[in-house]
Amino acid sequence: MWYTPKELATRMAIFYGANTAAGAFGGVIAYGVGNMDGLHGMRAWKWLFLIEGCITIAAGLACFWCLP
Repeated sequence: MWYTPKELATRMAIFYGANTAAGAFGGVIAYGVGNMDGLHGMRAWKWLFLIEGCITIAAGLACFWCLP
């Protein structure tokens, strides 16, 4: 183990909490994007992939600079 028991508990809590938040926000984003069907000639599923992909790329770039 690389972490002390207290550090491990904190990291696992963050991991499981982020998983729950991702599920909640993913559904809300998908519902909102479903109303964008036909906007600028793109289907709703294409908008969903574009928006969620941009969010993932932004989070990845933020982690690149924020994590030690």
